[in-house]
Amino acid sequence: MNDIGQKGYLDIIPPFLSKETQIHYYQDLERNIKFKRNIENQFICMKGFSSSTPLFHSVAFDEFSFGGGLYFRWNGKGVVVDPGIGFLSLMHKHNIFLADVDIVIVTHSHLDHNQDVRSIASLQYDLVNQRKRTNKFFSSFFTVESRDSAYHIEWYLDETTAEMMKGQIENVHPLGDMCDGKTHDISSALDIGMRVFTTKHCDFSYGIKLFFKQKNREFVWGYTSDTGYFDGLSDNLEGCDALVLNISEVDSAEYNREQFKENHLGFNGCVSLLEKNHPKLTVISEFACMRGDNRHLIVKNIVRYSDEQMKLRILPAEIGLTIDISGEMMKCSICGEVVSIKEIYSIRSEKDYWKIRYVCKDCIIQAGNFR
Repeated sequence: MNDIGQKGYLDIIPPFLSKETQIHYYQDLERNIKFKRNIENQFICMKGFSSSTPLFHSVAFDEFSFGGGLYFRWNGKGVVVDPGIGFLSLMHKHNIFLADVDIVIVTHSHLDHNQDVRSIASLQYDLVNQRKRTNKFFSSFFTVESRDSAYHIEWYLDETTAEMMKGQIENVHPLGDMCDGKTHDISSALDIGMRVFTTKHCDFSYGIKLFFKQKNREFVWGYTSDTGYFDGLSDNLEGCDALVLNISEVDSAEYNREQFKENHLGFNGCVSLLEKNHPKLTVISEFACMRGDNRHLIVKNIVRYSDEQMKLRILPAEIGLTIDISGEMMKCSICGEVVSIKEIYSIRSEKDYWKIRYVCKDCIIQAGNFR
């Protein structure tokens, strides 16, 4: 009888197979953190001044920058929107793990909106199949369960991204099939709905409205994604409590109020939209800032040109911006307290291109005079 027969298969399994895996440490960290965090019913922005040009900032300022995306948390379900460059890293930096992702939405196929789709799918694959991660010898004698419902994801993708991921993921819903003017339930609990509309940006590009439902009311968030302004855009976003607008680079010629960008909102597109739609909160995102860091100046001018009498609440987006889904409360960047959004000041950074802070009235002196 050979050595295997004398010792038994389990006795000769190399000692390293009994050691803890990387996935074990990942899940252990998740278990330790989830009881300390507070992400329920929150919107968390995970992109800074530009989703498409983080490389320039990373190299020039020796401070790693991300393209990122958006994260919504509602009744224990997580919705990821446009996971672009570095989204997965940012997600984990904000103590959000793959088990916190139930729905992924990609509005179009440009890399600053879908770069990390493959990374999310890869992480999902590894976690779902963790019991199969053994050497060939071990798997030859044991059957390993390959499914783990804790990492189930529904994917709502533009057609190009869906084609890119064909054969790599399951539960794919093309956004083009949902452009029927109806609100589609995207949560098994029927408490999250989505309405999809086509936009003016590229082939297969979409904007969305998300409906977060409670027993007595619902909160509606609209997201333009990348699009030029067009007739009907305001109708598609009518009734939103909050809007997230992707503005792109602002040209000086736009201030004459006559010139519009072809494939992005730009300054005039944002103003025209807010002249018709009056959400209680607007977040302006993706400034690009290729001609300088003018984020606060742009936002002030959008308020001035839109309708000062409406007293619109408009904030420039930044990584870590955290707002209650109701659009009424948000977290101070300094003390971490959640206060009324009316008591928050947007503070520009001491240096161009650095992070914007959102500061409560009690921390305004500590923040300095950079409003």
